[in-house]
Amino acid sequence: MKKFIIMLLSSVIFLGAADFLMPDEAFKPHAILNQDMEIEASVEIAEDIYLYSEKVTLEVTSDNGVTIKKIISPKSVDHHGDQAYLKSPAFIVELQRDADIVGKKSVVLKLSYQGCSEQGLCYEPLFKEFSFEVDTLALSVKAEKAKVKTEEILTEEKLIKAAPEAPKKEERSESDAIADTIGSGNIALILATFFGFGLLLAMTPCVFPMIPIISGLIISQGEGITVKKAFMLSLVYVLAMAVAYTIAGVLAGLFGSNLQAALQTPWVIYSFSFVFVALAFSMFGFYELKLPDSFVSKVSSASHGSGYVGIAIMGFLSALIVGPCVAAPLAGALVYIGQTGDAVLGGMAL
Repeated sequence: MKKFIIMLLSSVIFLGAADFLMPDEAFKPHAILNQDMEIEASVEIAEDIYLYSEKVTLEVTSDNGVTIKKIISPKSVDHHGDQAYLKSPAFIVELQRDADIVGKKSVVLKLSYQGCSEQGLCYEPLFKEFSFEVDTLALSVKAEKAKVKTEEILTEEKLIKAAPEAPKKEERSESDAIADTIGSGNIALILATFFGFGLLLAMTPCVFPMIPIISGLIISQGEGITVKKAFMLSLVYVLAMAVAYTIAGVLAGLFGSNLQAALQTPWVIYSFSFVFVALAFSMFGFYELKLPDSFVSKVSSASHGSGYVGIAIMGFLSALIVGPCVAAPLAGALVYIGQTGDAVLGGMAL
């Protein structure tokens, strides 16, 4: 027993020794506009930090005819089975303009990225926007030079018209797909999508234990219960569960994208580790872990009473039981909410 306790305490000390960086310390995005009217963008990464290459995207937003012509990206390497950047990657964004556009125009570059620490922490998707004034006259001069060079090459070689390659379908996780659905901004689509997820999740195995629980609660209301009252009790039970997840969505929106990184700080890891060690002592018979009898009695009497309050309390607590079943939709919602801070939309979806 003593050896086992020593091993547990050693694990706590080892876990607490990991010093995770905050997102703004792990990643430092930069972008400048050079003399050739090209945007040079990079993400400076700290030591023992890496970026997923497929998560690094560059988008140019402009309402005045300036668009992306080509993006020159650095070569990624295989890292833990994924393509990643182990060193600070640098990108070159070549711009182009419509023929009737002249003068200086404003463009906004959105640099999105996501990475992980070699110590085991994966950060939430992040992004930063940069604003530039682009001289479209310089773009036209550059385009003319490129056109002349292209014509010279075509006169020396035969033009082979290659069939366009079919666009590769990007494989995305279920959480990312759900986050993209919320990010579309279509409220009707978001609500319909999450309503559909709710119906599907109701058919998963870990939701089945809820059936005898709600049935028992309804039966305990008495012999004279009507179908209408049984339906209302079930509705209150389910809505109370929904409130629990809505609270999670609103809190994620309020805390923002640094929530996961904040939970990986040393003092938080120490605290949770000691809690797990304390709970482990209960498993070995050092003490009995249970709720106070007075609290259990109140919850039991309330849930088996004639009012709706007890049903609502049981529904709220039951949300913790079915938590594993809603992991993917919940994670997808929280990714988007934490990134944008839109607590209202996230709460509605959940």
